[in-house]
Amino acid sequence: MPSKFFFCIVAVICASYLEVSAVSLIYGYLNPADVVIGSEFVHGKAEGVFHSIFKKTVKFPQEGKQNDVPITGIHVMDLGRPNNIAYNFLRDGGPGKTYATIEVMSQKDKPVNMKIIFYGLHAPNSTSHSTS
Repeated sequence: MPSKFFFCIVAVICASYLEVSAVSLIYGYLNPADVVIGSEFVHGKAEGVFHSIFKKTVKFPQEGKQNDVPITGIHVMDLGRPNNIAYNFLRDGGPGKTYATIEVMSQKDKPVNMKIIFYGLHAPNSTSHSTS
């Protein structure tokens, strides 16, 4: 029968794998009063010649839309595997502003699978739609 030490070693290895299997980054600060004001999935793969990269610029709000709620935080979740973590850079706007531009870039010859969630404070004077 395996010892407790063996199970502890296996648990540590599993926890270490789970720790590095996804990357999460927050720009700004998130608190319980924040609500989701926008989100976007970014997925794609590098195509073309050897050592190509996938690159996409994510803008919030999307073209043709308007946002009047200041951004309090941006949560970027890389859902890729440990060997294909993508890069992201906040290029413009962000927390305290009503807009943001994030550049997403893959590693060479690797895919991107990322979710970006924008948070803001719920406006206290917004109208609620209730049905009676």
